[in-house]
Amino acid sequence: MDRLRASFDKKAQEYDQWIYTVCPFYGDVLTALVDYCPPSTQYVLDLGCGSGNVTHALMGRFPKMRATLVDISPKMLSLAKTKLKEQSEQIEYIEKDISLFTSSYTYDLVVSSLAMHHLEEKQKEYFCEKVLKHLVPGGYFFVIEQVTGGTRHFHEIAHAYWLADMKRNDLTQDEIADVLARKEDHDKCEPLIRQLERLKKVGFVGIDVLFKRDSIVLFAAQKY
Repeated sequence: MDRLRASFDKKAQEYDQWIYTVCPFYGDVLTALVDYCPPSTQYVLDLGCGSGNVTHALMGRFPKMRATLVDISPKMLSLAKTKLKEQSEQIEYIEKDISLFTSSYTYDLVVSSLAMHHLEEKQKEYFCEKVLKHLVPGGYFFVIEQVTGGTRHFHEIAHAYWLADMKRNDLTQDEIADVLARKEDHDKCEPLIRQLERLKKVGFVGIDVLFKRDSIVLFAAQKY
């Protein structure tokens, strides 16, 4: 995790521009997450908050909500604080590895955006179990993720689309090579079905896929 922290600290200043060029449909999936959130959302836990994009989008819909933002990178948290400075009294920031985070509070909504794929497979189940405990009854868990294909054929096509999207976004071959190297170094992506099955195993209900385009997906589940 020290290497992951260093990697995101290094990328922090350019992150907001960078994520839109390397993650196709990022804006679309953020919009979908906000649109699907229940109107009663008041207390939010953002695990792996990065530069605060998800919470910022949610604040646009729920201006009175209160949020706890957790991230391993102090420089990313600093960006989030700047982005959300007008809501500073409504937000708590915690510098922590999301796999180690725990709280005595419960929330209406837990979100995790492009963060779970940094965890090892064994950590992911424990992480989902903790999320379930941090939700109020009826609360929701929303996840934005990059997934691998269900078959090699599907995966290869989605991967080709991803490379083509980065080229259309004017990334050079060296920049694309850097993205692929970061992915190889830090990401443990999985097929979507494995992640949905994990949620069911730990006790979530109402599991659904709310957005999917190529390898970018938004899925959600509810605490009974």
